[in-house]
Amino acid sequence: MRRIKQPVLVMCGDHDGQNTQRRHEFMVELIPYAKLEVIPNAGQVPTLENPDAVTAALRTWMRQPLVLR
Repeated sequence: MRRIKQPVLVMCGDHDGQNTQRRHEFMVELIPYAKLEVIPNAGQVPTLENPDAVTAALRTWMRQPLVLR
């Protein structure tokens, strides 16, 4: 994961019991240009459980300037 050189958005639901927020934080620490977005009121499938928050997070992330390193 440390070799990834492009921006990465890592998402998780704040109520996900299988893949915890801490696990996602660890991935973000390993990927140099990663950002973590925790989706409120969602578990393991945030795209179904809180689609508006997922869409908002994706739109915000996609608006950032693309800087390849």
